[in-house]
Amino acid sequence: MVVVAAGAGSRFGGPPKQFRTVAGRPMVAWSIDAALTCSDAVVVVVPSGETPVDGTLDRPGVEVVTGAATRSGSVRAGLAALAGRAADDDIVVIHDAARPLATSQLFGAVVEAVRSGPTPPCRVWPWLTPSSGWRMVGWWKHWTAMN
Repeated sequence: MVVVAAGAGSRFGGPPKQFRTVAGRPMVAWSIDAALTCSDAVVVVVPSGETPVDGTLDRPGVEVVTGAATRSGSVRAGLAALAGRAADDDIVVIHDAARPLATSQLFGAVVEAVRSGPTPPCRVWPWLTPSSGWRMVGWWKHWTAMN
């Protein structure tokens, strides 16, 4: 799994949002925990010179690589880190660390959907509603072609 945490946070202001504290932990920690429950190898892509200092990234199964100037370049850096370790038929999930609500169940469902047949790459966003108390009630999928 590749967790992309290489954004500069320029729109957010201040330090990158993926390293800001949410419920007592850096936002990226939530994504790493969910990823580690369903993947043997998690590559976290970070911006140059920007990493949390609390040990969030220093744990078994996590490899840290430096990202690029663009999101696509950072994803490529994460995939390059998996080269040589991943088999041709391995499924790689790419997740944006600034979306901490993704669960291991979601990651597992994406992997199972890919395993069950020809599935194009997709983007998946949580669907939250005020009536649910802003809890997840489902997922919205947008199928897209990779370029």
